[in-house]
Amino acid sequence: YYIITNLIVFFCAVSFDIFYRLSYNSIKGPANFKSKYLISAETPEPSKYSKIILLLSFLCVAITLYIYKSQPILLVFRGVDGLELEDNTIASSQFLGPLFNCIIRPIPIICLINYMCIGKKKHIKILLFFLALIACFPTSLARLRVAAYYLPILIILFPNLRYHNRFVNFFIFGFLLVFPLLNNFRYFGKDGFRWFDIDFTMFCNMNYDSYQSFAFVLQNNIITYGKQLAVVLFFWVPRSIWPDKPYFSGMTVAQDYGLWFHQISMNYFAEGYINFGIIGTFAFTIFLAYISAKFDMYYWKLNDAKIHSLYTPFFLLFIGMYFFFMRGDLMYGFEYTICLLLANLGVYKITKSIYNIR
Repeated sequence: YYIITNLIVFFCAVSFDIFYRLSYNSIKGPANFKSKYLISAETPEPSKYSKIILLLSFLCVAITLYIYKSQPILLVFRGVDGLELEDNTIASSQFLGPLFNCIIRPIPIICLINYMCIGKKKHIKILLFFLALIACFPTSLARLRVAAYYLPILIILFPNLRYHNRFVNFFIFGFLLVFPLLNNFRYFGKDGFRWFDIDFTMFCNMNYDSYQSFAFVLQNNIITYGKQLAVVLFFWVPRSIWPDKPYFSGMTVAQDYGLWFHQISMNYFAEGYINFGIIGTFAFTIFLAYISAKFDMYYWKLNDAKIHSLYTPFFLLFIGMYFFFMRGDLMYGFEYTICLLLANLGVYKITKSIYNIR
């Protein structure tokens, strides 16, 4: 089954490359792209733009501080022994919880990214950065969310990262060094804390079980015929309305097969197999190739890789979330990606109206 898994992954990679190239050369962008997204560096900033962006960011930070008022330390450290939010908070609600975590809390980051792209006042950028840190401090977030939120900021600050193999090398560096450091913040107990202990054994435990999960799904021929895809598409429906709503794929497989650890990941290719078998795996691969090519084509061809653009935040946020849903589970990856892009769409609409872009 390892051989079969390797062969399927190999053919997925080949299929992705082929369909990505075909899609990139065939996708046509909108004729009015530049008028909708590109803002010249010489365009003066409307006086009310920074005020509205700051107000929006302040409002979301205030909501975040209110949610965490009982345990503010959790805004800095992700895991502290014996500490958790009260059960009656918005964060624990089946509907309001995802709304807060996926949209409201990341908005200060989104405001910062958008203002860094087209804003001109340095002190506003600094203030937005501190507001973003309050709402989404790196050591208070899951590691994949840290990458999703802060990679766009790094790329805007150091645009040369986008070219050649610099981004790949940078990500490998972060994966091998930064991720193990962030893993320390998952547990903050009375026995002390390892601030700079890089523990590479984390790569040998169930934090990175994605390949093993795919092999397990293939070995047991687990197919739900679209049941798990329905969970992904209707993630916004609370369990109070849909009592039989299935859990994410990793937990479903763990429960059905009596595995002792339920929080296992399920990578994107395995999600395709769980839904529609081997046809689903390759269908998911082709769809991802098309979506990736569309984002890339819009950015590199139509956007001309310009930082001073309202399309740049969409592109960079998508890159950050890419690693999230590729690792799995697809339900959470899709939920966070869609919500993050919708939140950015709201900020884009505000900016567009202020700049009178038609």
